Amino acid sequence: NVILEAAAAGLPIVTWDLPFYQEILENGKTGLLVEAGNVEKLEEAVTRLIESPQLRAQLGAEAQARILREFSLERYIRSMTAAYDELLNNPPAGASGNP
Repeated sequence: NVILEAAAAGLPIVTWDLPFYQEILENGKTGLLVEAGNVEKLEEAVTRLIESPQLRAQLGAEAQARILREFSLERYIRSMTAAYDELLNNPPAGASGNP
């Protein structure tokens, strides 16, 4: 996902305010989310970034820190291991264990 990659690289992000992006970015802290389809708001947000090197640096650094904290490979492995352990230890009702 390009948003995850940009955040991991410490780049400032402007994107539509959609559920998937809301899971990754916090508006005003780790990126700028604008009303989906509102090109004027998108232009305003991009202009804010162009005019503020400090905001660009802040958003990029915060996004990178969040990605490294919340979406790391180690965290993914722990999450997947926990999910598989749960399934193995508590199979769904009606599961026989035979293919």
